[in-house]
Amino acid sequence: MTHAADSWYVGYEARTYAYGTEPNAYFRRQLDTLPPGRLLLEAFNPRQLGLSSGGPREAELLYEPAQLAADFTGLTLLENHEARVTLR
Repeated sequence: MTHAADSWYVGYEARTYAYGTEPNAYFRRQLDTLPPGRLLLEAFNPRQLGLSSGGPREAELLYEPAQLAADFTGLTLLENHEARVTLR
């Protein structure tokens, strides 16, 4: 008997990567400067909804900087900003 949950996993069984397996150049530069114990998080803003440039399509997975700051209360926040990126 097959469950609906089983069919959900089928799409994730193959080892295909749309964007490769390595961080992009910007992330690589940032990662190379982080000392151990630091977290680098990239998230998409709710204004991303409706754009065809990628990112989550569910509002629950989109964040404002203030929301992320509240979610990580108790940690020392070194940077928390949003940036607009032009895709080529």
